[in-house]
Amino acid sequence: MHAHSHHLRTWVEINKNAFLGNIQALNRAIGPSQLGIVVKGNAYGHGMELIAGWAQENPLVDWLFTASSQEACVLRQQGITKPICAMTYYDTSYEQVIQAH
Repeated sequence: MHAHSHHLRTWVEINKNAFLGNIQALNRAIGPSQLGIVVKGNAYGHGMELIAGWAQENPLVDWLFTASSQEACVLRQQGITKPICAMTYYDTSYEQVIQAH
């Protein structure tokens, strides 16, 4: 499965098999530990929901990291159930975060 995002003369191409292969390689390299995937800033322009969905499916991924609690709420609304660490929380009220989680 590939995801494409074309804009003017530049584009991003993401290969799900390469992503999953990278996770397996990290797991082999670091041994027993917890792995977190950073999806802040729209997964660095690669599509936060797409990457978080792939991470959600993978048992080797333990955490997701977002830039803000608003991004974390978006992922919860998408159905992401893995633990999420929001690196800032100033953009959303506590009530909104509690309702989303």
